[in-house]
Parts: sequence; C-alpha cells; structure tokens
Amino acid sequence: MGYLGVDVAKDSLEVAESTGTHGRSFPNTTAGIGKMLGWMSRVFPNGELQLIVEPTSTYHHPLVQALAAREVAYTLINPAQTAAFATVQGKRAKTDRVDARLPPQEDQEGLKALRRHVDCLRKELQAARNRLDTASFSPWTPQEVLDSLERTIQ
Repeated sequence: MGYLGVDVAKDSLEVAESTGTHGRSFPNTTAGIGKMLGWMSRVFPNGELQLIVEPTSTYHHPLVQALAAREVAYTLINPAQTAAFATVQGKRAKTDRVDARLPPQEDQEGLKALRRHVDCLRKELQAARNRLDTASFSPWTPQEVLDSLERTIQ
C-alpha cells in the first residue's frame, strides 16, 4: 500500500509520497486534478494507494469528488494535526510541500484506531455508570438489572 500526501490550496495541489521520492504540484483545477490522477496511475500502477488529503476551506471539494468518482481511497485530515505531526518530526517549516510529505504511517493509524477504541470504551463505561446511578434511584428496579449493570462496569 502506498501513501500520498496532498496539501490542498486554492490554486494548487501539492502531492508527495512520505519518503519524498515522488512528488509534484498540480493546479487545483479540473484539468489539474485530471493530470494528477493520470500521474498517480502511472507512478502507482497497481492502484494500491491511499491519499491523505489536508483540506483548505472548500478548495478540496473538486478533488475529493474526483477521487470518489474513480474510487480512489482517501482520508481527510485536520490541518492542525499535520502541523503537530510535523513539529514532532522536527520539521519546523509550515509549507504545503512539507505538509504533503507527512502522511500518517501505518503505526500512527493503528494508534489512532486504538485511541478511538479506548474512547469508545470510556463512553460505554460512563453510560453504564449513569444507568446504574439512575436505576439505583428507583425502588422498582429489579436487583437483576442492578447486578447486570455492576458486572458491565466491572
């Protein structure tokens, strides 16, 4: 699986592989997007490619529309996350070309998935605690319900 970072600006699409071996700039126009897609199919002929797109305002809409029409996998990321990741990597410059070279790696995506899972578990735990608190208040709640909620929390 190959990854390409795409930093979207009003007038341009800065495209780069995280290794920096492949990279180009394309106009952010219908024709420029077409050229970018053609270039991608030549450089990555097997089609196993994930684009990491850093959007700017609504300027990314034509790009993601074209990617979706061609069934090209892409992920939109928060520009603040890109800047923070660049800082952690020791990249101090804040430019579109630097941003495009910083798509998340597999281990980072795995960590994000784990974080989302832990967040979900925390929410489920809090919901069970809230249900137990509410159920405990009622004199009509069967003991089996209270026991089940306590087991869920444990």
